[in-house]
Amino acid sequence: MSSQIKSALDEIVKWTPTHDSDITVAAYDVDAIYTEYSKPFRKLTVIAGPDAANSFVGLGKTIQIEWSIHDIFYYRPIGYADGKKSADEALVDYMVSYIDAARNGYKLTSQTTLTGYEVKPGIFPVGNDSWYGVDCELTITEVYGGA
Repeated sequence: MSSQIKSALDEIVKWTPTHDSDITVAAYDVDAIYTEYSKPFRKLTVIAGPDAANSFVGLGKTIQIEWSIHDIFYYRPIGYADGKKSADEALVDYMVSYIDAARNGYKLTSQTTLTGYEVKPGIFPVGNDSWYGVDCELTITEVYGGA
């Protein structure tokens, strides 16, 4: 039996949190390369700064891994015409929607479970710009082993 983390990420990409009911936010997993920086999008990554860590515990032939995944929502560039106030409202709507999606989708695969999450609004680099967004840091526990 091998890791199902890639399948778990595929399940997370299927979540459909939104900040506006008229707009579908495109999501890209860790294998995707996003090049159209003109509309809101999400990007899953396992690389997210100096505090990112994954832990591993071996229990005989059974392994437990704690994965730290970042699902970053990029809303729009900070220089957008109507400013931070309307961005704040959209980001709060997105965070509430994301929490609902996470709460309903916590069992990702037969051996992976969402065991924690933290949603943090902020400003994130995109190409040469800075965008308003939300970093949704997920803790996924995976347990698998063999006979």
